Amino acid sequence: MCRGFTTASLAKILLGCRRLPPRSALYTIHSLPPAQVKEVKDALIHAPLPDDVFFDGRAYVSMDGTRSELHPDIDEAITKLLDEMNAEVHRANAVADAAAAKADAEGASYLAALG
Repeated sequence: MCRGFTTASLAKILLGCRRLPPRSALYTIHSLPPAQVKEVKDALIHAPLPDDVFFDGRAYVSMDGTRSELHPDIDEAITKLLDEMNAEVHRANAVADAAAAKADAEGASYLAALG
C-alpha cells in the first residue's frame, strides 16, 4: 500500500488514468477544413444556376445586378457538408460515450469489490 492512501483511493487514482476514446467538437462554418470548402466550391463550378443568375467569367451576376464570386447555392452546399461531417462526429461521440459508460460501470464494480 502507498503511504497515506487507502486501497480504494489509490484504485480511484489509477482508474482515472485509463485511456478512453476522446469526444470531438462539432464542426461549425468557421471550423470547416479549407480543403473541404474548396471541394464544395469546385463541385459547384458546373452546377446549374438559377434562372435569374448568370456567370460572366469572373462573378455570378443576378438580373438585379448583384455580383458575387460565390455560386448562389454555396450556403446550401456548405450546410449539407456540415450536416454530413457532424453526423460522423455524432457517431464517433456515441462510441466514446458508450466506452466511457462501460469504463465507469467496470470501475464502480471494481471499487465495490475492493470493499
